[in-house]
Amino acid sequence: MLRAAGCIVIAIAMSAASAAAQELSQQQKNAVNHIAQVVATESYCNEYRANARAINALAKVYSIDLDAQYIRNVTALLAANHLNGLKAAGKQVGCLTAWGLYGPGGENVPNLLVKR
Repeated sequence: MLRAAGCIVIAIAMSAASAAAQELSQQQKNAVNHIAQVVATESYCNEYRANARAINALAKVYSIDLDAQYIRNVTALLAANHLNGLKAAGKQVGCLTAWGLYGPGGENVPNLLVKR
């Protein structure tokens, strides 16, 4: 019974996050997705950490309130999906790919990741 209740709570949270994500512009969705990828990378790749200053700057440029509950929900859900992708790729490939996308010379958004 507890497992079913937990699934219902997750489904409700995902529905709310999905509805909130629809309220964001495409540029805001892209920025939140990049942030979520960095959050996932930080949790999986011990050698990297998220660059809070760069994340805050990105959020400011696209008028994203990182403290808003719906943004946190969307980011958490996206990060969970990205974490699954990192795990599927394996630490070496996943972490190096993330570094190539978000490290100092990153192809997607440079400097969102830094070395610990």
